[in-house]
Amino acid sequence: MRLQFINWLQEQCRNDEGNYSHQWHNFAALAIKDFHVDLGSLMDAIAPVILQVFAGIDVTAEKKWPGFSDILQKGGSDRAQGYRKTIDSNVLTTIDSTDR
Repeated sequence: MRLQFINWLQEQCRNDEGNYSHQWHNFAALAIKDFHVDLGSLMDAIAPVILQVFAGIDVTAEKKWPGFSDILQKGGSDRAQGYRKTIDSNVLTTIDSTDR
């Protein structure tokens, strides 16, 4: 749906000569930013699930539920090393591949 929206938006921003208006760059930038915000929210939402399923940690007992940065190796939070000790290495490889 996002790709269809961007394609539709692109067509809406074409002028009569087939060129893009200056608005296309502004609207496209907002659509891309919106995608990244949604993706980041999704990743934060799955972090507690990963910890419960793959590490057996009951995150419901925590005052602050962990986010994705709490399980990342690079740029992770202070809690990352503690959580990462209990997660299977295959799962950690998948998690760390998102750093790209």
